[in-house]
Amino acid sequence: MRAFLRASLTVALAFALASCQPLKIELVLSTVDGLRVVRLSQDWGLIFSRKKAPCVDKIDLNASAGDRPLVWRVGAKDAQGVHLDHFVIGEVPAGFIERVPLATTPIGWFDFLVIGTGTGRAQFELR
Repeated sequence: MRAFLRASLTVALAFALASCQPLKIELVLSTVDGLRVVRLSQDWGLIFSRKKAPCVDKIDLNASAGDRPLVWRVGAKDAQGVHLDHFVIGEVPAGFIERVPLATTPIGWFDFLVIGTGTGRAQFELR
């Protein structure tokens, strides 16, 4: 009985500690009708995959070369963030405000940073 209780407490503690870590936000780039779409998801399943739209506070797009200047930034209007499953590069998603406007169509390698209930980073080549 004691061994079972100890094992149960160990498992419960491991789950509690794991839940304190922010989950990685996955980013996937695709082209839909000529638009560059970034799809976002987080896997909330412990054993089986259970992907959901992450709660996002900020999206940054930085040039990968040189001094990595900020090219585009949007931030959530609400301090609690917005559940977002995708966005089109250069278009402000609903519930967001454009903080740094996209001056030209980005071409080349860029780093994406998405911050919210977790953090997502990806590097994509935009053509």
